[in-house]
Amino acid sequence: MRLHTDREILRCIFDMYASKYPSDGDPWLPIDATAVAARLKYPPELVFGRLYNDMGHRFRYMEGTVRTALFEMNAGTQRHCVNSPT
Repeated sequence: MRLHTDREILRCIFDMYASKYPSDGDPWLPIDATAVAARLKYPPELVFGRLYNDMGHRFRYMEGTVRTALFEMNAGTQRHCVNSPT
């Protein structure tokens, strides 16, 4: 099995959810990690692990007292959310 790059995974998410990207200023976009994994031909656990444990931590930053990450388990009432550009 070929491991996809971060860019390939994020591009897949963008392609799948481009029409659902928030336009009301809310940067959190809920995704279906299982559907993303199916499109990438990856096990769902691997996609989730890459987003949450790997990229979620590498691309996390603090601005004052506010923590921002690429991926969060829960954002408000939504689960499995990617921080998308608005």
